[in-house]
Amino acid sequence: MSDSENKVVKKYIAQVKQKLPEWLKWKEDELKNVLEDLEAQIYGEAQSISQGEELTDADLHEAIRRMGPPESIAKLYKLRGTPKFYLTQELFDFYLRSLFFFFGIVIFLNIIVAVFQFFFRVWWEVLGGMLSGIWIGCLISAIVITIVFVYFSMEGFLPEDFGIIPRRLAILFPFNFTEEYMEDTRVYTKQRIEEAKLIGKEKLAEAKVRIEEKFAEKRILREEKRIEAKLLRKQKLEEAKALRKQKLKEAKEKRLIKKTQPITIGELIFGTTAGIIFGLLLII
Repeated sequence: MSDSENKVVKKYIAQVKQKLPEWLKWKEDELKNVLEDLEAQIYGEAQSISQGEELTDADLHEAIRRMGPPESIAKLYKLRGTPKFYLTQELFDFYLRSLFFFFGIVIFLNIIVAVFQFFFRVWWEVLGGMLSGIWIGCLISAIVITIVFVYFSMEGFLPEDFGIIPRRLAILFPFNFTEEYMEDTRVYTKQRIEEAKLIGKEKLAEAKVRIEEKFAEKRILREEKRIEAKLLRKQKLEEAKALRKQKLKEAKEKRLIKKTQPITIGELIFGTTAGIIFGLLLII
């Protein structure tokens, strides 16, 4: 295998890796398995295209084209979770706990600030400032956290991807979040990865069938054109034969006329003499 062929595959693998979701990049073993499986599929498809001959850049480019752009492959690994509004069902509890946690921090910080302000300002101003700070802080926190979790949902994140953080938040805010649920999400992740691989193989098989159908259509079209050209040549040959026969027939008829109506010596002498006399008259 040449260096150029190896670079073609490595470049494509690097592009796919760049487009893959962050949760998969955090898991080095799974990421390595996914990329190695993709590379094996590319070389396998290239071998099928080359039909056992030595691989070329064209074979690898065609195999990569059949695999699809890096974005389409990365998208398969982002389809984790069950959609719920703009978030996934699996992240929804983690999202609510994160909101409550940051709301608690905002409230705690505003209370601390208000306690110190009681020594320098009247109580109603301190109370109004504390409530205003809590309201603005909670609103900003809700907007930022919602945007972040919408991004996590679009990228296919699950609670298991955040390590122990969801478990710690579950202790603080215990609702519908157990170790059994975390194990289920891990199993679900493995299933989704396997499904993504199968979908990739199915897409490759479909592309291969489409290519074969196109090749079959081209072969049929070439055969039809070859038959048409053959018929056209045969027709022209027959026309040429007919024209040659007609010319031979006309020449034969002319020879027959000459044989049946020969010119006598007397007619020749008479014609020559008449021509000379007519010429002299014109000169005179």
